[in-house]
Amino acid sequence: MQFGRNCCILIVARRGSDKQDLNRKGGTMSQKKVDYRKEQKYNRKEIMKKEKVVRRVQIIVVIAILAALVGWFSVLVVQSKKSSQPSSASVTNISVDAFDEFQSQVSAYVEAQAAE
Repeated sequence: MQFGRNCCILIVARRGSDKQDLNRKGGTMSQKKVDYRKEQKYNRKEIMKKEKVVRRVQIIVVIAILAALVGWFSVLVVQSKKSSQPSSASVTNISVDAFDEFQSQVSAYVEAQAAE
């Protein structure tokens, strides 16, 4: 059990030297980072307002793009349905002169047959 006690002592001794390790590894913040964080903290409300505005504009742009895509898709569907259906309102002009001539010939033939 003496081994366990030594292990705990090493861990406690190690925790005491954390600041020294941070300084050796570059763990302290430079003055530039400190100034940046102070500025961020000081201007936090303004920064949050700007971020909210940017988020709202992004949402509006995405909604507008989606609406345009849905509209474009619906127009394509309507146009494809119209092109696949035959037009029911087509106007056709028919000359009935040939029919009248045929009818007069048939009636003349029938009269000729009746007269014989």
